[in-house]
Amino acid sequence: MAQTYPLGGLSTPAGLTAFIITTISIVLVTVVLILRVLAKRVSHRPFKAHDYIYFIGYIFAVCYSAQFLSGIHPGVIGIPIDDALRLYPDETESVFKIIAASTFIWAFATALVKLSLLSYYLTIFTTRDFQLMAYIVAILSVMLAIAGILIGSLMCRPFAYSWDRTIAGGRCGDSLKMQLSTCLVNIILDFMIVLLPLPLLWTLHVSLKKKALLSGIFSLGLCICAINITRTILVVNQDVVDTTHGIALIGLFSILEVNVGCICAGLPTLGPLVFRAQRRKKDFVPKINTFVRLRQAALKNNYGSAQMLSTMDEDELPLQEMERGISCSVRE
Repeated sequence: MAQTYPLGGLSTPAGLTAFIITTISIVLVTVVLILRVLAKRVSHRPFKAHDYIYFIGYIFAVCYSAQFLSGIHPGVIGIPIDDALRLYPDETESVFKIIAASTFIWAFATALVKLSLLSYYLTIFTTRDFQLMAYIVAILSVMLAIAGILIGSLMCRPFAYSWDRTIAGGRCGDSLKMQLSTCLVNIILDFMIVLLPLPLLWTLHVSLKKKALLSGIFSLGLCICAINITRTILVVNQDVVDTTHGIALIGLFSILEVNVGCICAGLPTLGPLVFRAQRRKKDFVPKINTFVRLRQAALKNNYGSAQMLSTMDEDELPLQEMERGISCSVRE
């Protein structure tokens, strides 16, 4: 009896797994977005550039996930290519169109996530060297996005040949080499974004425990690096013939790269919400005294130190509001 797939790609283990994990990741990203907005309301602070970049990135992340889900059901992602072409030729063509379009959405989504985090860094650390490096990484991230768009546009000529291989005279370049090159550059940029703030975090006037906590929060980006490395391995070992089946796993890791990136970019901004109860228990006078003491210490140092000036007590997470001080500052 011939194999049938009444639910499209959902009828396959690969498609079902990809569908469930992608859906969960969308929910988590949405929760982080809501918490980010609530954190702003709790702290009574206006939205800044990094917030708006994040919101636009969220839209692209959701669109990227949605088109992948539609490729699974009612699409044929997860179904072997032979069965897909034989049983669902129209859906198969639609999936190839989705794959072609996803290149552009991925380029925008990944760039916006990176730019959101880098923009947030720039509001925290104001040393000249750090900001120069942040701008360089931002420019490289934009260049990678442009490269992704150009690759998606020019890989196959004419463009429609990406999903319709019956077009006479159509041809495509080496997609494997192109994917591999963008993956490698993307991994390098992700590592740079993770490592960029760590040295300055350890100059904070806070306890070792809090320095470790902050380093851990910013190091969550290593998860994205691991995801990208895994995706690169999958790309190298992919079955270039059985596209509809192989894209289920490769596409899933591409989705996770974007969605986990959104989560990691949102978590550092949730301090005002997470530590709201602690702030209510604080006495206003000790906080003022702490600020005065640190301000006097900074003045005595003639603003020559590279240390950060905190307007908060030791018990609060130093990612909420740190006064612009000597040569770098921390504030949300």
